Amino acid sequence: MIDSPLIHDDGGLTSAPIPTRVAPQFSRRSLMRTTALGISGVGLSALLASCGGSSSSSSATTSSAASTTAPATSAAMTAAATTEPVGSSASPTTASASGTATASGTTAGAAAKPGGTLNWALPNEAATLDPHVSSSRYDYQIESHLFDTLVVRDPSGAPAPSLATKWESNTDGTEWTFSLRSGVKFHDGTTFSADAVKFNFDRMVNPDTKSEQAKYNLGPYDSTEAVDDSTAKVTLKSPFAPLLLGLAEYTMGMVSPEAAQKSGKDFGRNPVGTGPFKFKEWVAKDHITIVKNADYQWAPATFSHNGAPYLDSIVTRFIKEDETRVAALTSAQVDLIMPTPDTHVADMKKNKDFKVDSTVVQGFPPSLMFNVQKAPTDDVQVRQALSYGIDRDGIIKAVYSGSQQPAKGIWKSDSPYYWDGANGWYPYDADKAESMLDAAGWKKGSDGNRAKDGQQLKIVYLTLPGQIQGIAELVQAQMQEYGVKVDILTEDNPAQQQDAQKGVHNIVWLNWLLADPYGLDTLFGSENAGPGWNFSQFKDPNVDTLLEQGVSETDRAKRIEIYDKVQQTIYEQAAVYPINYLTRNWTHRTFVEGIKVGPDGEWVHFYDTWLNK
Repeated sequence: MIDSPLIHDDGGLTSAPIPTRVAPQFSRRSLMRTTALGISGVGLSALLASCGGSSSSSSATTSSAASTTAPATSAAMTAAATTEPVGSSASPTTASASGTATASGTTAGAAAKPGGTLNWALPNEAATLDPHVSSSRYDYQIESHLFDTLVVRDPSGAPAPSLATKWESNTDGTEWTFSLRSGVKFHDGTTFSADAVKFNFDRMVNPDTKSEQAKYNLGPYDSTEAVDDSTAKVTLKSPFAPLLLGLAEYTMGMVSPEAAQKSGKDFGRNPVGTGPFKFKEWVAKDHITIVKNADYQWAPATFSHNGAPYLDSIVTRFIKEDETRVAALTSAQVDLIMPTPDTHVADMKKNKDFKVDSTVVQGFPPSLMFNVQKAPTDDVQVRQALSYGIDRDGIIKAVYSGSQQPAKGIWKSDSPYYWDGANGWYPYDADKAESMLDAAGWKKGSDGNRAKDGQQLKIVYLTLPGQIQGIAELVQAQMQEYGVKVDILTEDNPAQQQDAQKGVHNIVWLNWLLADPYGLDTLFGSENAGPGWNFSQFKDPNVDTLLEQGVSETDRAKRIEIYDKVQQTIYEQAAVYPINYLTRNWTHRTFVEGIKVGPDGEWVHFYDTWLNK
């Protein structure tokens, strides 16, 4: 488990900067916080809200905040859900966001009560609270309360207004004009304006910032012009379809220019934003405390109220050990834990004092990556046979205590970018696995092991320690049944990552949080085989071309077609075997009301949260 780049922690989360190929005009990199995640469960009920109001415009796509709370029409919601900037198959649209988000665990008819402190526990300490630098999930669970972004994502995953009330682009999507919310103040009392937006974007791409993710969300960024105090014009070097989704990422939080310049490299320990909570203290290896921003009056419509948050403060405690974290919850030392160990989920659901909320994380699911360059998995027939010989349901039952959902493909099945043809590929069929290995020339000997030309059929399975090592051990037992020897190589990071990049393995486990399939380049682009995260060492010129096209294609229907072809090729080549859709299980005491999580299934927010006691 890696919390921040190249730092290991048992149990399963990785985040790191993303190597990529350099296109003629810009570096193409993963859009969202691209994170190799662990298996331990975490989650909440998803946000629910309505989107409404659409009309035609000439050559631009515009989104604006609506003053009405009227329910959206289905046509308006369809328009709002189109995440590409321009050139969609429908006419260019004006979309608005409005509505009330639904809180997890809210008691029907109960009125929110202000006051109190929420205590909750994470397994790892944040690395920094500078959003432009960080890429760790443990950072953003706190940063999301301190900083606002120009754009947020509505429950469907589409861009919606936040600090930007509306936006429009030119025809090819290389110039974007954002109208900014007035009256917004940073925690230090300075004013949020177009100059602040320019400072923030320029800071993200400045090499001195050492951004691990934010700069990549800007894609082929060129410059920002402060047209006036409330209007910022952003220029890109070339079209970048995922821009709006990128701007909604937690790493794109607006920091106070004055505070950032004053604190310099120490800003991550002295964060100042515009969010509903302010930073108070950070006691290393123990806790971080944030407190209510009483002046907050600019909440996006994806929340259920505006004004100051209900909670007086939030204390985030760091409790690494699973059993200790559970004990802290059951003994009332904390009110909520993340993650809930899989072995405790069923019992927690039966306990009347607790509530378990679950969501499925978007993007590339926990999967086994087959090294297509190293024998014997350099033979597609062998990879296909091994895929038939893995019991996905058995893994979920044994390793996850049945708390996860089987993956139907390499993309979340409710996404428009999910390739429907993936469902049903490589079902568990040990007999078929054996017959395919026979056909590939790998015959069983009298000892039950398979060999070809005097060479034993042997697989090197590279894994991190902790829960995911259990997957390796189960796969080892499954493959032994049909004569395949599996040697498990267990390493901490950075050794595990470095060996995966060197290709010492035949199989390695990987999972990435992605909001847009643009990030599939990180996992399957040829330039990322070796130095990057293409642990399959997969190289296909046709897939590379499709991935290049997917970056700049702004027609949604065409983008879907592009990524369907990418997924189909990857499946046909059996470069990956998806196991489960990562389910996040959050357990909290029943008096904690109004918890929210974003459409990614990963981002939690306590702005609407209150204590019903």
